[in-house]
Amino acid sequence: MAPQHASPPGPADTTPFRVICAGLSRTGTVSLCTALSHLLNGPVFHGGMQMLHGGATRQRQLLALCQLDPSPSPSSPSSSSSSSSSPSGGPAGTALDRAHAQHLLAQLTQGYVAGADMPLNMYVGELCDLYPDAKVIVTTREKGAWVRSWGPVAGLASTWYFKALFWPLPHVRRFPDIVVALGERMHGRGRDGRMVRREALYPGMWEVRGDVEARFGAQYDGHAEYLRRVVPEERLRFFDVKDGWGPLCEILGVEVPDVPLPHENDWESLQGSVRGLVVQAVVVWAVIFAGVAVLVRVLVGRYGAS
Repeated sequence: MAPQHASPPGPADTTPFRVICAGLSRTGTVSLCTALSHLLNGPVFHGGMQMLHGGATRQRQLLALCQLDPSPSPSSPSSSSSSSSSPSGGPAGTALDRAHAQHLLAQLTQGYVAGADMPLNMYVGELCDLYPDAKVIVTTREKGAWVRSWGPVAGLASTWYFKALFWPLPHVRRFPDIVVALGERMHGRGRDGRMVRREALYPGMWEVRGDVEARFGAQYDGHAEYLRRVVPEERLRFFDVKDGWGPLCEILGVEVPDVPLPHENDWESLQGSVRGLVVQAVVVWAVIFAGVAVLVRVLVGRYGAS
């Protein structure tokens, strides 16, 4: 069963968007994408894969989305009478941010039957309003197991030298900036601790920032609270990939396939993707430095003796 979430569809594709996959990364999102591709017979947008393989235009769209802040909590000062209420149950934030977020989400998801992973799972309220008939499926995983599995992913994605390393690769140059913007969306602050957003999506993360395990635990709990805030209870459906096809097919109202449910290892996929991009970047930098060395040698030979 070949996954279809890596190749973007054509811009004129009118495939209906049917499922919002609202679970955190490392809860079986890649397996769910592959399963949905099979069940719904169409491509599924996986945010993590698109960050690395979607190309320069896709990266610009993702970065623009991650820099928006459209859904403050009810306690946020910005959720005053000037901000209208969202049909999904959460406040609307500023009208401009919300409209821009929905415009970008519509562009990103055009032609796909479903969407999963970051950053889509951080704009679930906006997706619910954009696609009122779509199912909302939350992949689940035991908290302790998720915390242990998420640490290496977060560490790899935020590697400090990626900004310089990926600079000569236009199709992935903005990946480090997207990671920074995602962090700001999570805890509302920049790396220097200053507030840069109207609110933190997962406010508890900053309070325990010195304890890595506690920080990721706060992210896990914060995401559950975020979903309860922005998605009507009757739309939330939960699914553990360990349970097989049955519960997923029941949610979608389709027959159970006669093939095993796919179990993809997104950590191995991420490692392989990043490793390949690092090799590309090193090769390009080697060519750049070799070219500079040749140019310097030519210039020295031409003008050095004069």
